[in-house]
Amino acid sequence: NDFDEDVVSAYRAERSPAEQKSSSSEEVKSSSSEEVKSSSSEDMKSSSSEEAKSSSSSEAASSSSEGCPETFEDERDGTVYGVVDIFDRNSKTSRCWFAKNLEYAQKYSECYEGEAPNCKTYGRLYSGDQLDNKGKSAACPEGTHIVTLDDLQHFVSMTGLKKDCSVEKDGTCEGAAVYMKNKQGWGASGALYGQSVLGMLPGGSFVEDDYALIGENGYWWIADDSFDAGYGFIVLSTDSEVLTVTDVTGEDLKRTYYSIRCVLDF
Repeated sequence: NDFDEDVVSAYRAERSPAEQKSSSSEEVKSSSSEEVKSSSSEDMKSSSSEEAKSSSSSEAASSSSEGCPETFEDERDGTVYGVVDIFDRNSKTSRCWFAKNLEYAQKYSECYEGEAPNCKTYGRLYSGDQLDNKGKSAACPEGTHIVTLDDLQHFVSMTGLKKDCSVEKDGTCEGAAVYMKNKQGWGASGALYGQSVLGMLPGGSFVEDDYALIGENGYWWIADDSFDAGYGFIVLSTDSEVLTVTDVTGEDLKRTYYSIRCVLDF
């Protein structure tokens, strides 16, 4: 009430439009600068946090990815095999099995009944002539070996089976088959409730010039010094949960063709 209204009006009228614009611009600039600064600071903080989190996650993933590779390429023919990590909690060790039977074509190997689709589904059948007595196979690619009795014992240890289970020469293991068989291809005796680990299929055999039992039985060469000729074979049968390990004589090796499953050297 003490101000002269005429003086106040005159003061307001005397301020030029440019002065008013400058003042407004400074206010906007100041406000914008503060917002940008604040936003930039938050973005940088958020970005830094995300990078640190991502880096930490990556390191954790890297540190937990030790063990078996996911695949193995046979450089001889370019075939890529999935790899199954068989981790035994008792010994805290892994064995790296091929996820399917060997398919490499070489002398003294056969597709069941000479049919290529059988090779694709079941892998090839290999003569005992391709084996030696050191756990190696001329068929398995470099860096791998034919499954050994020790590999098989490690696998069974992983399952936790103990009762009625002897994985030795001429031994049997009740219940092991369900962990080895594929879910399909074995009738009602296929793996149950996700227990399939190796996905084995009944590829039959070629013995003394006769093909037999495809879709019913599967046979795989296995190596160990306890076998008379250094090699025996694994048997899985339809409608049975039993794994059988059987010996074979030296002369029979030449006339017998079975499947081969390779394991990475360790």
